[in-house]
Amino acid sequence: RFRLFSQLTLWTVEMRRLEELVASLPPLPCSLPSGEEEDEGVAFGMASVPPPPKSSDEDSEFNSIASSMMNKDMKRTDLLPDNLEYLQREIDDIEHDAALLGVMLGQSVIVREAAEEEAMKAQSAAALVR
Repeated sequence: RFRLFSQLTLWTVEMRRLEELVASLPPLPCSLPSGEEEDEGVAFGMASVPPPPKSSDEDSEFNSIASSMMNKDMKRTDLLPDNLEYLQREIDDIEHDAALLGVMLGQSVIVREAAEEEAMKAQSAAALVR
């Protein structure tokens, strides 16, 4: 139970960081090849990625999340087997959510790199014309 609760706490901290990172990314105008639709989250840019939090910020964030989760957990009235199943489901859900945010961040990198490549091609073409 302790291992599962600790794992859920760590995933919750990481998920909060991923959410903050995704929320802080400015949208990039992007043009996709004809006929392709833009997926949700594809237009995120990586231009202003905030620096990682300092150690004291990490500690206070972890302590805050752990305290909140402990308070919530103490109010539960299920038995140990049910609680273990609940914790495992929560871990599975948050891992899935983190994977989706990872895909969104990866797509933003692909879009940014494609835009940079197009800009470099345009600069090269302009330089050749001169």
